[in-house]
Amino acid sequence: MKNKKARGIVLIMIFAIMCFMLLAGCQEKSDLAEEETKTSETLKEETKEETKNEEEVNSEPLTIFYQARAEVSLNDNPPIIAAIEEATGIEIEWIEGPIEPDQFTTKFNLTISSGDLPDILSNNNIGDMIKVAQRGLFLPLDDLIESDIPSFKIIMDDVEGLEKALKLDDGNNYFMPLLSAVRPAKIFMVRQDWLDALGLEQPTNLDEFYTVLKAFKDKDPNGNGEADEIPYVTRDKELGLLYIAQSFGLFGFENGFMIKDGVVQYPYVQPEMKEALIYLNKLYSEGLVDKEYSVTDKQSWTAKITNELAGMTYDWFPRVDSFTTLIQETNPNADMSGFVPPRGPSGETTYTESQQQMVRAVTAVSKDSQNVEAAAKLFNFMYSEEGILLTNFGIEGTHYTMVDGTPTYTDYFFNGDDTTEGLTGLYLLFRDGRPDMFSLKADIRFEDAYAVQEVIDIRNEYDKILYDIYPNVIHTQEETDLLSDKYSEIETYTDEMINKFISGVVSLDEFDAFVEELEKMGILEVVSAKQAAYDRYMSK
Repeated sequence: MKNKKARGIVLIMIFAIMCFMLLAGCQEKSDLAEEETKTSETLKEETKEETKNEEEVNSEPLTIFYQARAEVSLNDNPPIIAAIEEATGIEIEWIEGPIEPDQFTTKFNLTISSGDLPDILSNNNIGDMIKVAQRGLFLPLDDLIESDIPSFKIIMDDVEGLEKALKLDDGNNYFMPLLSAVRPAKIFMVRQDWLDALGLEQPTNLDEFYTVLKAFKDKDPNGNGEADEIPYVTRDKELGLLYIAQSFGLFGFENGFMIKDGVVQYPYVQPEMKEALIYLNKLYSEGLVDKEYSVTDKQSWTAKITNELAGMTYDWFPRVDSFTTLIQETNPNADMSGFVPPRGPSGETTYTESQQQMVRAVTAVSKDSQNVEAAAKLFNFMYSEEGILLTNFGIEGTHYTMVDGTPTYTDYFFNGDDTTEGLTGLYLLFRDGRPDMFSLKADIRFEDAYAVQEVIDIRNEYDKILYDIYPNVIHTQEETDLLSDKYSEIETYTDEMINKFISGVVSLDEFDAFVEELEKMGILEVVSAKQAAYDRYMSK
């Protein structure tokens, strides 16, 4: 990267020297000779030294701290990373953080407190990254984006709301984002073949939802002659059941707060919450939802679905197709389908907040980095068309080919080979070096390429019914202190009581007392702080 400003100064100096020489033309040649105090040998030695110093700076690899994928480990020679290095001419040292989120956070905090930061840090906990930026440890990137990362400048100018999402209250942007290609995230999915066998349609309201679950429990849809069906399962503990509460006009359970008409609300204290809990308690007491929901992990949840015990769940939309494929290994007639949330008591269309943030993770440059030029060059590649193709589709000819101008995944991508240890699809891309939670732009063609049309269609239906979610805001120190003092205990108490209400351990006659206790604990002050931060965010 050439420094344009420096180059301009050099040109001005050369011009000034030329003018000086013209004006001094009448002076003796001996006077000019006195100005030339450096011999050609001295100049040669200085040039050698400058070249040596430049080589020493450029010889240092660009260091990047990131979080590994839990499902896979990198290939010994990951071809996607090799392609990134070849395209940019940059040697990269990837510093792999722990897989488990809590362990990663600990390692991240230790790295920050050490004072010896790598050149680049990546994290999907945007709040933690904002705190580090506020401490002055990250490099403001606005000028660098303007002058040296034109590929991202184009994207930022084109994507509405992106600049607002990245800019902090001091007016600077410190982050290069991981950008989502689609908004919908989780959807309801059901065993369509069970519905067909029982002569049922996909539920469109809460009464039909109950009828379907009841039939799954009582009418042996898996056909094994045993009453072993679990109508609804989740891996998200109480959150997995609260998704059903969206039909009552409630949302915000994923991050704690919801926004209606610009007003921040705590969903758990709304009058509709009591109605929702009465419905969920009915499902629980009749065995229509998994009574082990509070302790079910991903592995056991997956087993309940693939072993044909579960009829319905709520999870990431690509799993509609992947679950169908897995179950069909033992039951060729299995069919999982997605459906929109059932309408609630009001009869109005239900909206959902389960969606991906526009910015899913951020990457920052250490203010003390000596490799800023290399970092800018890397970012410029990652957001270019070539970089987007590479990070979304992999190596052309290996993971994908171009068919009529459209990247199309190969058989190797879908099925692997003897060297891929059973990994296929996106997990194969991770194994082969696709950076995860890093500065890149997800491509809608990537989202569509490995999804069947039915999944794409239901995903697009969810896109029509999304509420805006509470954004990644920046709190003042006073707000931060308030949240630290009150909100953690409020969250713990809320989770505890929601589980007790659902399971019937505590009667819903105590709901009003529950709300009163939350008010005593300071929920109104917390909501006020969240409102103030939201208002500042919207005014940017």
